[in-house]
Amino acid sequence: MPRQGPAAARSVDERPSGRTGATRIAKSPAGEGCPLSQADQAPARVAEALNALTVPDLKGLAAMIARRDLQKKADLVAALARHLTDGGQLRHEVERLNDNERALLAEAVHAWGGAYDRQRMVAKYRTDPAQGGFGRLGLFLIGGCLPEEMRADLATWLPPPQAARLRVHAELPSVPVEPFFDDARDGLVVRMREAAAHADLPAVLRLCQAGRLRCSEATRRATAASLREIDGALSDGDFYPIVEDPGPVQAFAWPLLLQAGAFAELAGGRLQLTARGLAALDRPVADSLRHLWQRWLKGGLLDEFSRVEAIKGQTAGHGHALTAVPPRRATVAAGLAACPAGSWIAVDDFFRYLVAEGLDPVVARNSWRLYLGDPQYGSLGYEGYDWSMLQGRYTLCLLFEYAATLGMIDVAYSYPHGARDDYAGNWGADDLMYLSRYDGLRYFRLNALGAYVLGQTDTYRAAPAPAPSPLRVLANLDVVVTSPRLGAADTLVLDAYAERTGPATWHLERDRMLAAMEAGRSIDELRSFLAARAEGGIPEPVTTLLTGVAERAARLRDRGLVRLIECEDGYLAMLLANDRRLKAQCWQVGERWVAVPLASEATFRKGLRHLGYTLAASGGGMHAPDPEAVALIDVSAATAPAPRRGRGRGKG
Repeated sequence: MPRQGPAAARSVDERPSGRTGATRIAKSPAGEGCPLSQADQAPARVAEALNALTVPDLKGLAAMIARRDLQKKADLVAALARHLTDGGQLRHEVERLNDNERALLAEAVHAWGGAYDRQRMVAKYRTDPAQGGFGRLGLFLIGGCLPEEMRADLATWLPPPQAARLRVHAELPSVPVEPFFDDARDGLVVRMREAAAHADLPAVLRLCQAGRLRCSEATRRATAASLREIDGALSDGDFYPIVEDPGPVQAFAWPLLLQAGAFAELAGGRLQLTARGLAALDRPVADSLRHLWQRWLKGGLLDEFSRVEAIKGQTAGHGHALTAVPPRRATVAAGLAACPAGSWIAVDDFFRYLVAEGLDPVVARNSWRLYLGDPQYGSLGYEGYDWSMLQGRYTLCLLFEYAATLGMIDVAYSYPHGARDDYAGNWGADDLMYLSRYDGLRYFRLNALGAYVLGQTDTYRAAPAPAPSPLRVLANLDVVVTSPRLGAADTLVLDAYAERTGPATWHLERDRMLAAMEAGRSIDELRSFLAARAEGGIPEPVTTLLTGVAERAARLRDRGLVRLIECEDGYLAMLLANDRRLKAQCWQVGERWVAVPLASEATFRKGLRHLGYTLAASGGGMHAPDPEAVALIDVSAATAPAPRRGRGRGKG
C-alpha cells in the first residue's frame, strides 16, 4: 500500500553513526527522541539535561522519587538533580531496576556512549525493556541520553555488560526449505568449499594463462562466454546454473578477485597473468587465497552492494548515495573473524551478532535515495525498512560471493526465490521473488582455511591433496588419461602443449610446445607435470623431444626492438659506436650500421646533435639494409653495451 509521503517518514537524523547504520532513537516520557548520532552532544550536567524537559515530563520523573508536591520547574529540576547526583540514591535507583533494565543501563554506560540503542538491545537480549516508554529508566536516560555527570559516576561501580554471544551449532541443523519450484531446485545444498578452492584457483589461473578469459575494459567484469569457461573449470561448478536465474556467483567473482590481487591484468580486453599470478601457480594455494582476500578488503573493483540490483538509486548523487566500501568490508570481516571455526552459524544469528556488537556495515549515506520500484513511494527512507535489507544483503554478498568462493566458509543454501520475506512489506516488492541472489544462504561454517586467512591461526595445514590424475605417456608421443575425470587445470596444461586427438588422448607436438613457450610457458612446466602423473615413467623418445625443444629455444634470445641506422662509411659508424655520449646507447653492426634500442632513441638523437649530426626523416623511400648487417643484429646484441642505470632497453 502506498505510503502517504513525508508525513509517514522517520523524524530522525538519517546520517549513519560511526558504529551502526540504522538510526536508533530513544523515546522520552513525552515521546520525543534522542538519536544516538547526537549522543555526544547530550548535556554534561544532570541539571542541564533536566532543564531541557517540559514540566509534565519533570513531574512524571519526580513522582518516581516521591516528590509529587513540587509544581514549579526550578523546584522540580533542583530536587531531581540532588537525588540523581547523590551516590547512595543513585545506587538505590539502580537496585530498583529489573534485570533487563539494568542490562540496558549497563550497555548505555559502557557500550553505547550514553545513548539508548534499541537495535542492539533487541539483537543481544531479544527484549526491549523501554518498549512503550522508559519507565524508571527515564531517571537515567533523561530525554533519551545519559548525562555525562551521571555516566561517569555509574561507570565506576556498575559492572560492564557481558559480550554478545554468537549462537553456533556443532552439526548443521535440519533446515526446512519451503518449496517454490516443485522440482529438483527445491531443497538445501551443502558445499564444502575448502578443498574446492584449492582446485579452483589453479584452474582459473590456467584459464588466464591460456588467454581464454575476456573482460570489459570499462567494468572489468567477465563476458558471458568467459563466465561459461570459468563455470566449466570449477571443481563443483557454480552455486547456481549460470545460464538461468539467479545467475553466476563464483564465476562472477573469480576474475575480479584475480585483478584485485594483481594476479591478472587486462590487455586488449583479455585477462593475462602477471608475474605474481605466474608465481601463484607454484606457491601454496592457501597463501594465494589469503592474499586475494586481503587485497579484496582493501580495494576490490566494485561495490558488492551493486549486485543487489532490485534496490535502485545506488548511483544517485553522482555516485555518493552509498558509503565507502573498504570500511564495510572490514566490518564484516571483523564479525567473521569472531566466528569459531568448525561450527555452523545461521545467517540471521550472525546478523544479530553484528548488530549487538556494533559491527554494522553502513551502506547508505542517506537511505531516502534508495528505493524499490518507485523513488517516491518505494523509498527505503520510510519507517519500517529492515536492517537486513541493506546491511544484511551487503553481508550476504560478501560472504556468499567472495568468502565462499575463496574457500573460507562452507555454505548451506537454497535457491533465493522465496527464501526471505524481510522486504515483503515494502512498497514495490510485490513482484520480487527475492531481493538478492544471495537470499538463499541459510548457514555457513568457518573452516580451517578461513581461520588461517582471517588470522585466527598462524599456520595452515591443508587436508591431504588428492593424488594427481594418472596418465600414461607412450613412446609414440601420445598422452593417455587413465583416470575417470581429468581436472580442469590439468586439461588446460595438456591443451597448451599437445594436440587433443580423442576424449582422453593428447599427442605431444613440437610446434605446439614452441607456441606455448612463445606465450611465456616453459618446457620445465610440462616435464614436471608429466613426471608427477606418468604411470611407468616418461619414455626416452618423449624425454629426447622435451630436451631438444628446450635446447633449441635457449639458442635464440629476444633482445627487443632496435632502430637500424645506416652510416655513409665504416669510419662514421665506428665514431658513433665509440663516442662517450653514444656508446651506452648503441652498438655497431657489420661495417657501416648502428643499432639503437627504441628506449634509447631520444638520448641517441640528442647525442648526435652534440656531434653535429642528425637523423633526418628519409625522403627517398625505404632501402633494403645490408643482409650481412641484418644477420649480425641478434648476434651482436649478445655483446651490446649494457644501458646505464635508469636507461633500460625497451622490451618491444
